Amino acid sequence: MSLHSVRIEGTQVVVEYSKDLDTCGHLITPSYMVVHRINWYCDNGQNITIKAPLSDFTGVSAGVQLKLCHGNNYNICSNPVTVTEVEVPPITLHSVRIEGTQLVVEYSKTFFDTCAHLLTPPYTIVHRSNYYCAGGQNIIVKQPLSEFIGVQVGTQLKLCHGNNYNICSNLVSVGGQPPASSAWALTGGLAGQRQLHTLTLLKSGKALVAGGYNRPTEVYDPASGTWTTSGSLVTDHRYHTATLLDSGKVLVAGGEGTSSADSAELYDPASGTWSGTGSLVTNRSYHAAVLLTDGRVLVMGGTDAAGTVLASAEVYDPASGTWSATAAMQANRYLHTATRLANGKVLVTGGRDTSGVSLFSAEVFDPATGTWTAVGGMATARRYHTATLLGSGKVLVTGGYDDSTGISTSTELYDPATGAWSSGTAMRVNRYLHAAALLPGGKVLVAGGTTTGDPSSAELYTPGN
Repeated sequence: MSLHSVRIEGTQVVVEYSKDLDTCGHLITPSYMVVHRINWYCDNGQNITIKAPLSDFTGVSAGVQLKLCHGNNYNICSNPVTVTEVEVPPITLHSVRIEGTQLVVEYSKTFFDTCAHLLTPPYTIVHRSNYYCAGGQNIIVKQPLSEFIGVQVGTQLKLCHGNNYNICSNLVSVGGQPPASSAWALTGGLAGQRQLHTLTLLKSGKALVAGGYNRPTEVYDPASGTWTTSGSLVTDHRYHTATLLDSGKVLVAGGEGTSSADSAELYDPASGTWSGTGSLVTNRSYHAAVLLTDGRVLVMGGTDAAGTVLASAEVYDPASGTWSATAAMQANRYLHTATRLANGKVLVTGGRDTSGVSLFSAEVFDPATGTWTAVGGMATARRYHTATLLGSGKVLVTGGYDDSTGISTSTELYDPATGAWSSGTAMRVNRYLHAAALLPGGKVLVAGGTTTGDPSSAELYTPGN
């Protein structure tokens, strides 16, 4: 028999040998002391490798002389070898891959005192729970892809000590294939970080982002997946609304800013410029607006300059450039959404009430009668979310902030035919204070917002059947 090598690798002993005997071999010192507690050296053949925990050996350390002997006759032994010790990195990330709807992480780590964190460079944690706590070699962890933030094929990741991000593994690119059932994919990022803005689909099929803490506006081209800078607003608008008019212009109304709570202005895509129009009846921010079938714009809810939560509503007439009051909602709310349904009615969802509590509730406005009617509530209370009418006639609600769970990736679908809600596919990135618009072809573009991931990110939703 031949003993090729014995080496210590972290918490393991690796023994390489060749033998052709009728019994197991014993690993012993020159003084015939057996150093292992279990018979591992029973296989015959060439260049056999055995890995076993260092804790299962007695007196084995770097520099010790060992030989492999016949289990029943210690006069039949191999050549002696000196034990060596190989420095093992405290943590090694072997692979990260997407398998269907799961993320599979394979790693080794030598420390047991704390969990490890999976990060994108330099120090952004991409998982929501501590999955990498076990120590040892070639550990495999499988978790739902939805539990990870911003992870897709090609993302660079590393695994770091939970209490010291200076102790990290090698970088690994995420492999595998995106899940076939996934409906989201990243697209080009905005020119700059942005929140408290609006996103409006133009008649050209492009999308306009306006407001927030940025006066310059940006236009997204779905054909190229890129953004370009357009004209600047007349005044600052945050927590405002932006509505596409039948003329192709965009009406921005109210919101916080230098003096914009009751101001409104129009964007002309042909020239890329902004101009003022009539002021609202009530100054309001955190409200919602929607284009009615007759070309007017309905605005409802929000808060006034004194911070009072409003149920009031008013209508803008593009022909005269003026505003007039209409029936108030059943509930006072702000940070809600308003979506015109295929039947011409308007669905209002969520928001916050006068106590500051997020709302599950929804109600519908009928322009024909000028009345509001309560409908079924959402499964999740949310504010700072979006609601987009799909080609199917259903309404997609995305993200937002939930008082109990925080920033959300969840989505829900409202079916006007049944008045019922159902859960939708979760987004890749959790976000609120974001914006969304339906693109030609039926996809939904979601962009920006506040998130634990990349605030300049954008993603696309493809509706199912």
